[in-house]
Amino acid sequence: MGDLQLETPDSNLKSKDGVSCIKMRYILIFMCASSLALNYIVNVCMSVAIVAMVKPAVHLQTFSANLTDADVCPITNMELNPNNATQEGEFEWDEELQGYILASYYYGYVSTQVLGGRLAENFGGKHVVGSGIMMSGLLILLAPTCAWTHVYLLMALRVLQGAVGGIMLPAVHVLFPKWIPPEERPHISGLVFSAIHIGSVLAMSVTGLLVDASGWPTVFYFFGAVAIAWFIPWMIIVYETPEEHPRISYEEKTYLMKSCGSTDKKKVAQPVPWRSILTSAPVWAYMWMNFAITWEIYTFLSELPNYSKNVLHFNIRESGLISALPYLFDWMSSICSGFVSRWLQSRGHMSKLTTYKFFNGLVAGGGALCLYAITVVGCDATLITVLFVVTLTTHGLYVAGSNINHMDLAVNFSGTIAGLSFTLCNLAGILAPSVAGIIINEQQTLTRWNQVFYIAIAVLVIPYIFYLFCGSAEEQSWNRPQEQPRTEDNGRDAGRTNPAFSQESEDNII
Repeated sequence: MGDLQLETPDSNLKSKDGVSCIKMRYILIFMCASSLALNYIVNVCMSVAIVAMVKPAVHLQTFSANLTDADVCPITNMELNPNNATQEGEFEWDEELQGYILASYYYGYVSTQVLGGRLAENFGGKHVVGSGIMMSGLLILLAPTCAWTHVYLLMALRVLQGAVGGIMLPAVHVLFPKWIPPEERPHISGLVFSAIHIGSVLAMSVTGLLVDASGWPTVFYFFGAVAIAWFIPWMIIVYETPEEHPRISYEEKTYLMKSCGSTDKKKVAQPVPWRSILTSAPVWAYMWMNFAITWEIYTFLSELPNYSKNVLHFNIRESGLISALPYLFDWMSSICSGFVSRWLQSRGHMSKLTTYKFFNGLVAGGGALCLYAITVVGCDATLITVLFVVTLTTHGLYVAGSNINHMDLAVNFSGTIAGLSFTLCNLAGILAPSVAGIIINEQQTLTRWNQVFYIAIAVLVIPYIFYLFCGSAEEQSWNRPQEQPRTEDNGRDAGRTNPAFSQESEDNII
């Protein structure tokens, strides 16, 4: 029974028969990360491709009418030369319509967040994630045909694409606590969830290159094929729990069962305490902080290629590469901050809740300051690019903030809370590009774009203030209706439940 006393499988693992094996949770981490990256790629590629899909005349009319206006960045003779255009474009879609096209994905994305969490909790995250990517790949292959047929058909397609993509992230949140021990979650979450930013980097940079080389339809055919091909290794390699995996080592399996708890597949799903969840101040603090961060990222995802081309006047290939650069630093920041968070907590320098508040403050305060600086530097393309990079570098610090706070609050309902949170925060995916399109409205001026940035600043700062007062890292009583809740391991700065929002779980389970 000596094997059962093993606390950490940090050495080279050997299975019971002595054969060396790879840590299966690391394979799961890689596959989950790649799934999130692909999920973002099949959405974000449209933000760059749409710049090439629209006729240049639609872009240039705005600028040619304002060449003497100090509120518009100057255009060089090279940029006005029609022979310099990399793509002719073929659709006459104004800025407002483009905003609706980009936002249409999130109408579907929002609608299936809670569904994705509940499906994963009841039936397992493996099939939910796999089917989501497979269907996303099939749908994106139809994008060129839908665009040529009618713009409304393209928007309907993106709604469907968002619906199948929306089930994935909550499902990953259900898989995560089954495979990743609590002490590893701060830095592992950085590796997994930062893959979203790698997806953005690849989508924007590769899309620009593909458009420049082969035209915009190639973008959708290429990424659709990649998503479909990815489905095969996912179904072969990934398993729902360590207990089910046929190739996991005995030592790693024992370690994960002790750290994460064993999973009974026959266990009846617990009824969701909806009233307690929806009246919990810590849950709302977590969700509103997510909304703030999501508004910031969707403003960049949807509008940065547009801003790079129509305000800073980069061509399509430069626009894709410049738009991708901030996400590269966002990814690096996400990974590093996860390790820093774990170090701060393991050394006793900060409690879990203090760490969340500290990094949330860096995200909200740093992002707000950088966005404000963009509004005052004028047309300095180099400085603006640097500020974009710094803004998303601070955004990456959110991995060390309250990014996975819901697992502290109620691990038994992590998928449901994640679904609720993503439903709320992905409203930003609808609102951010729509609001930007309405504000800009074919007037690519600095004043109009500054209004977009001012709104993003307000959305960042206000939820952070709410989190300072109501955030918590303590397990909530309604997570275990028949048991006493566990508090934070170090017990020094566990969060608190606002009594005004507290309810007895027995009275609230529906």
